[in-house]
Amino acid sequence: MSRPARRRPEPALLRARYRVLFFLCLTLLAAALGDRAAVAPAVAGVLLGVYSIRVASTRPDELAHTFVVLDWACLGIALAVTGGAGGWLLAAVPFLAFGQVAGAPREHWPFLVGPSLLLPVILAIADPTLGGSPELRRALCRSATAQAVIDEVSQGVAGSAGGYVPPGIPGQKAGQNPYPYDLEAAASLMTGLGGIPVLKYWYDVDEDHRQIADTLVAGWEEAGLSVRATGYAWGAFVEKLARGDKGSGSQLFRLAWIADYPSMDAFLYPLFQSDHSPTGSYTFYSSAGVDELLQKARATLDANQRHNLYAQAEKLILTDMPAIPLYFYRYVRVVGPRLHAFSVDPMGTTDLRAVWLR
Repeated sequence: MSRPARRRPEPALLRARYRVLFFLCLTLLAAALGDRAAVAPAVAGVLLGVYSIRVASTRPDELAHTFVVLDWACLGIALAVTGGAGGWLLAAVPFLAFGQVAGAPREHWPFLVGPSLLLPVILAIADPTLGGSPELRRALCRSATAQAVIDEVSQGVAGSAGGYVPPGIPGQKAGQNPYPYDLEAAASLMTGLGGIPVLKYWYDVDEDHRQIADTLVAGWEEAGLSVRATGYAWGAFVEKLARGDKGSGSQLFRLAWIADYPSMDAFLYPLFQSDHSPTGSYTFYSSAGVDELLQKARATLDANQRHNLYAQAEKLILTDMPAIPLYFYRYVRVVGPRLHAFSVDPMGTTDLRAVWLR
């Protein structure tokens, strides 16, 4: 007597089992990576999967499409709170898509894959950093506690920054930053933006840099922002930043710049010109108007006109705010009463030919 043919499970039941496995793996991975914000929607996906197994076991056609929609909603929320389109969770999308169509008749595929369009909708609503948000950048700048960093971390040594070009550089203009510290204005901007996901702030590992991160995060939280700071060894830090928006997972990072020569160009062109910003400041900032002004300035012989063009370019960049100016390094030198004609130029060097001892 032949054995009866083994009945293949219903596609809805296969999807339900895969749903539990998928979101359970997501939960464990998020917990292992320290992405606690992603754990809640992932656990919700596991519970949804357990319930969908019960439903599919007895009534396979009931709520089948609803469960698929909720799958993408759970993954979309997890993505939105862990870096959006630049987060590591984006790699999970094809695995969920595979689980939806595996074992299902081809004619059902459009109905199973179609709900994936919910993903970019959730990201666009919940993550204003997707494509860039000028209001968010302004709120970050207005609530960046730069003075607290100067007072508490640098012990008052660093100088306050009103732009990208420091005092002492020929042509430098003070007060270029159009968004100075204003906590109330920052909070108002945040209210207008609505819900904001947790932003990631990276820095290269150093005790001072950790203290800077703590000070800035505290200020941003006062304005209603949620920021999580993580330190990385220098090599890993730079490698991650060099990827730009290709999965870097960070919206904020701390970086310093020391120019090669005392010129406005040295503080603007290598950092913000479109071809140089990916490796100079890692901001990937690009502006045709800024590029044109910088190029004109480089070709201008008259010093006053050249300085004016650089100042215009700096103002435009600061209006876009790809980088928040926090402070300038300052050199401190202790000298005895016998030393005369000792001075330090804007680049931190001293012409010892003029120095004499009494």
